[in-house]
Amino acid sequence: MNGKKILIGIVALVVIVVGGLYVVIASLDVNEYRDVIAEEAEKATGRKLTLGGELKLNVSLSPSITASDITFANAGWGSRPEMVKLRDVSVEVALMPLISGNIQVKRLVLSGLDVLLETNSKGTPNWAFADAKKAAKKADKDADDSAAGEAGDAALPTVNLVELRDINLTWKDGQSGDSKVVKISKLTGEADSASSPLAFDLVAALNDSAITAAGKLGPLAELADNDKPWPLDLTLKAGGATIKVSGSIANPMAASGMALKLAISGNSVADLSALAGASLPPIGPYNISGNLKGSPANISLSGLAVKMGGSDLAGKVQVKVGKSKPVIAATLKSKLLNVDDFTGPKQEKAAEAAPAKEGDGGEKRIFSADPLPLDALSSIDVAANIVIAKLMASGIVVQGIDLAANIKNGTADVNLKKGSVSGGALSARIKADGRKGKSGVTAKFKATDVDVGKMLKEMKVTDLLDAKVSTGADIKGKGTSVRAIMAGLNGNVDVVSTNAIVGSKYLDLIAADLLTALVPGGDKKDETKVNCFINRFEIKNGIANNSAFLFDTARVVITGGGKINLQDETIELDYEPKPKDASLLSLAVPIQVRGTLAAPEAGPNTAAVAAGVAIAVVSTAINPLGLLIPLISGGSDDKNPCVAAMKGGGKAAAKPAGAQVQPAPEKKEKSGGIGGLLNSLTDSIKK
Repeated sequence: MNGKKILIGIVALVVIVVGGLYVVIASLDVNEYRDVIAEEAEKATGRKLTLGGELKLNVSLSPSITASDITFANAGWGSRPEMVKLRDVSVEVALMPLISGNIQVKRLVLSGLDVLLETNSKGTPNWAFADAKKAAKKADKDADDSAAGEAGDAALPTVNLVELRDINLTWKDGQSGDSKVVKISKLTGEADSASSPLAFDLVAALNDSAITAAGKLGPLAELADNDKPWPLDLTLKAGGATIKVSGSIANPMAASGMALKLAISGNSVADLSALAGASLPPIGPYNISGNLKGSPANISLSGLAVKMGGSDLAGKVQVKVGKSKPVIAATLKSKLLNVDDFTGPKQEKAAEAAPAKEGDGGEKRIFSADPLPLDALSSIDVAANIVIAKLMASGIVVQGIDLAANIKNGTADVNLKKGSVSGGALSARIKADGRKGKSGVTAKFKATDVDVGKMLKEMKVTDLLDAKVSTGADIKGKGTSVRAIMAGLNGNVDVVSTNAIVGSKYLDLIAADLLTALVPGGDKKDETKVNCFINRFEIKNGIANNSAFLFDTARVVITGGGKINLQDETIELDYEPKPKDASLLSLAVPIQVRGTLAAPEAGPNTAAVAAGVAIAVVSTAINPLGLLIPLISGGSDDKNPCVAAMKGGGKAAAKPAGAQVQPAPEKKEKSGGIGGLLNSLTDSIKK
């Protein structure tokens, strides 16, 4: 009986307490907090918060407050007055803390949220708020003293769970003019208190591509605390990529003081096409990681590690955004860099898919008239050092690359200090000028003792060549397009090869009628030993004169020359095969190459044959190297005439008795003779 009375008493007490709380809650005028909320927001940010609609209280065991038409002011330079617009908000509070006057938000739901994030022409973000102390002083000065005092006594509410629905997040770049809109269907954030970490979950879309993210952020109460780094740890998935970011930001409101670890991975870059708004190549899988430090105006990525397919890249990159242009400094190295890993699979019949462009007169042209992006050199400064142990491109393997690239004040300087291809040494230097009125390119290139036969075999082009080649170029031209540069090009290009072996079927191109008789035989059938091959083009104002050409085997010597007009891309080249056996002289057919670079045509010079022009005389007229013919004989014991000429200073050796070669007309030589010419060609390449 006593127990029953006790139970009844407890129930009655609960009813009285609950009823009393109901009366207390029902008597609360939540609109009294309107000014408190607005004033505290302005103190913290320096921006005006406007609560347009009425605050409504719904009384229950878990009371809730609703509001509508809320705006938060944008920066004064912003593209619209509001940085944030909110259609509706619902707040569910805990009942018991209200007795002591505290507000604990159990659940906060925002619908129709529209957020604008933008930067101005100087790169200043609109989320960089005014100093809190200055804002507080301004708010205290404008507010009524008594109201300000009451506001100071009020505590900001604690929020446990936030849920956002129907969100538009707009990004505008005031410097580039770019803009993007992210639509978020749902975003939730949960924390035990304002001083506790915030766990979040995001479901969104960008360019119709799904985005999900989850992780933990620092306490919201510490978001504007510049004295304490704000931690974050999140994972984002989009376009087949997984992005992980962890670390801290010293000043998150200004996005400065970043100290973050970054990791990005995915199966194919092409999966990111929808997000990028452009078609990306199907390359991958890829992994990128590094340590991100600094701020958007001065950011560095150290410990960089990139894996793309079978390629790798490591090092450090720093980007400083100056008043006029960004400055990039990079130090990178790679064990293997395969260009195919970054360009995607090759398309079949690429040459047919990309025919030569037509010129102004409708003719096909090789050199493009499209403007080169040389003026872009004035928009950025770069200082990069790159070391690559092995570079693969289109089947060519280059090793030991040491490269320095610098762009400054509108000029670029790319210096290949050293490298190696097929056992030969490489060096090159390319300079480009993008300054107005000075646009142009200068290039120097040297390759010494390159095993071209090995290279062509590795490229799966042919295994019918065994030759080491040395080549060099020193050219320069002015203009804003490749066509303009080539039209006024100046410089020279040299190629030298000795003691090569060529599959004899390639002689079809130069002496078809002599093929059967001139193949010298040897250790291998259908092979021709080439004593030497020398070719030189001297270029002046866009006219490339073939000033030296010699192709010498044990049974035939071919000389020739002519010119290539780089202005209109026309070709005028003539080559004369001359057998060393006089009995075969009548079979020699001069070869001429005409047409254009886009559509060259080669064939026998029947007019010369019909006219009965002596090959030795024609060779001498076309090319001074025709003077080498008297030095060449068909005897098997003869020394290599190319080597003899190069070493002999142009002095003719005595001809064996069996030699039957029509001597060329006498012609005065320049100092140094033929040997001097050959020496100068070889020395210019091998220096």
